[in-house]
Amino acid sequence: MVLGLFIQLSCNFICGHGVINNKKTIINNIEYVNICKWKFGAKACVVFSFDDNCKKHLEIARLFDKYNFKATFFVNSSNMLKDSLVEILKLGHEIGSHCYSHISLTELDSVEVDYQIRMGKTLIDSLLNVDCLSFAEPFHHRSSLTKKIAFNYHLFFRDYSKYSDLKHYVLESNTELENNYRSALDDAITYGRLLQISGHSIDGEGYKSIKKELLRSILDTIDFNVKENNIWITTNKEAIQYENLFKEIVLDKNIKGDTLILNFKNYNACKYDKMPTSQISVEFSNVFTKKIVPLTDSISRVIFKDKTVYTIDLKRDTCVYFKFESNTDYNDVVLSDYDCIYPNPARDYLNLRLKGEVVTLAIYDINGVIQNTEIENLSRINIADLKKGEYFLRIFIKDHNVINKLNYLFLKN
Repeated sequence: MVLGLFIQLSCNFICGHGVINNKKTIINNIEYVNICKWKFGAKACVVFSFDDNCKKHLEIARLFDKYNFKATFFVNSSNMLKDSLVEILKLGHEIGSHCYSHISLTELDSVEVDYQIRMGKTLIDSLLNVDCLSFAEPFHHRSSLTKKIAFNYHLFFRDYSKYSDLKHYVLESNTELENNYRSALDDAITYGRLLQISGHSIDGEGYKSIKKELLRSILDTIDFNVKENNIWITTNKEAIQYENLFKEIVLDKNIKGDTLILNFKNYNACKYDKMPTSQISVEFSNVFTKKIVPLTDSISRVIFKDKTVYTIDLKRDTCVYFKFESNTDYNDVVLSDYDCIYPNPARDYLNLRLKGEVVTLAIYDINGVIQNTEIENLSRINIADLKKGEYFLRIFIKDHNVINKLNYLFLKN
């Protein structure tokens, strides 16, 4: 008998809506698997940014670091504070371009606009050894011309999105600041928006700066909402990339046996080649998520009351696998318990003599991508068609009514 990619488990699957005991019911439930509006299933996204070349930007960056928040600092490259900016980068914050000099782009011709934007990025890239991907125009002055030229050199814009209804809130020194800010945050959480909060500096430095204690109070409020309302605080480039991916990616869902395959279509690897990661989050409603186990490595997980969220890096995987588990708990076993797999390295065949009954068995490459679609002989597996490299067997074995899981790494010569 041919053993497929995975053997359908005979156990029933229990979920919040009754018993799942056939493939049709599972397929009906995959409508509850969807891409999250924001990373990690957050209700809203907040981006803090600070403009110009201010000495207190490093102090602001260190304050954010105490909350484990990241911000974006838009600088004019004609007079950068290099040592301070290098330290800001080491803390994990983003450096964006605010043009070469602080000038209104809408008052310039196309040649001058191009120079301001191009030189702004070029000097940041060369002096700080980074890829400057985000741009913010001085004075928030923009036109169709400035947007077009800016996108010739940058991937992401502050306060401008092709897709979403974002809100921009400016931190300035006025008595109504904190109340207005809270209203803007509540609005973002209610409607799932991206909230851009921009300012200049603190304690009298720069244009309309605010007091450090007021900024700390705002960050305390943000920190509370991160915990209570699940909001995501990140840099401009991370937020806008995720926003783009949410609109660009098409999620294809497919069931094969007891395996759920998620294929993320339309990912533009060339567009995001300078981003370190391209992460996207997928939520599984608790209709059946407690019975699902990821088979692809390097997937993070966050569990909520009503759903579980898995986050995938599309630069690594655009196709990931999940397995529908039975109610029977399984134990991870060490190799010495089942040391009857040989030879290693192997060329054409792997020989198996395993204790207990094999429930499922599959071969994956080192990146977690499944390789075999059919395995005809459980005691002698043909691997002749595999390319040279490292692979692993993932085997679930039933031994005395206990399910044991074995991962076995082998080298194909």
